[in-house]
Amino acid sequence: MKAVQALETVDDWMSYANEVNPKRDPLTIDRLRKFPGFENYTDEQATYTIQSLEQLAVIIYECAAQNSIICIDNQQIVSLNSQNNPEKALVNLNTPKPIAA
Repeated sequence: MKAVQALETVDDWMSYANEVNPKRDPLTIDRLRKFPGFENYTDEQATYTIQSLEQLAVIIYECAAQNSIICIDNQQIVSLNSQNNPEKALVNLNTPKPIAA
């Protein structure tokens, strides 16, 4: 494993990930032990570390997916009937809307 240079952009990280694991194989205990600092981990420590990294990946993915949802909070009522008064609308547009989890 060569030393990791400063990874500052998403492209830097993607290039590094493709270099380290071009086939996108799952992380194994043997592969984990090839990284600096993990050489002497027991099987139990390595398994726990891998599970922790997988959980972290899920959390990051879910946060990124939630942030990519488009929430339009400036909607206005538009009526095609000139006799309708928008001030009598049943929807209060000034109340915050909950974001789905």
